[in-house]
Amino acid sequence: MSKTRKTDSKKKPDTSPKKKGTRTSKGGQGISAKELKHFEKVLLNEREREMRQLGLIQGDLDRTQVDSSHDLSAFPTHMADPGTDTTTREKDSILVTAEGDTLYEIDQALRRIYDKTYGNCESCEKMISKKRLEAVPYARFCIACQEKEEKGKTE
Repeated sequence: MSKTRKTDSKKKPDTSPKKKGTRTSKGGQGISAKELKHFEKVLLNEREREMRQLGLIQGDLDRTQVDSSHDLSAFPTHMADPGTDTTTREKDSILVTAEGDTLYEIDQALRRIYDKTYGNCESCEKMISKKRLEAVPYARFCIACQEKEEKGKTE
């Protein structure tokens, strides 16, 4: 015959100090709902700025050589002009790519806000410091993991 032990059915109340609307991670630091709204606003403003910048650069790329040189014959007056024009267009192409990458990172950060995963390092899953998020609101990694990521790219 097995003996059963009678247990107290009352649960102890949760006395852990948590603020309402605060999300925590392994690091113990949390991001409140108010802070998430702040970061969302920052990211949306940054996204708008990037879109404007991208439009300006794209506009420069869309202009033809005749438009950019203001020369109806499309023949430069100096033999170095075609090289300068090509270099400028290449530089603008690189800027478009960089702006597009930043825009992608911003969109991903906004997705993380909506998914309630914003502020977690994608590598170690600890919270990214608020100082870092203020500096780079679309950061995916904490500083330590970002350094590892960059070292891995250079090796």
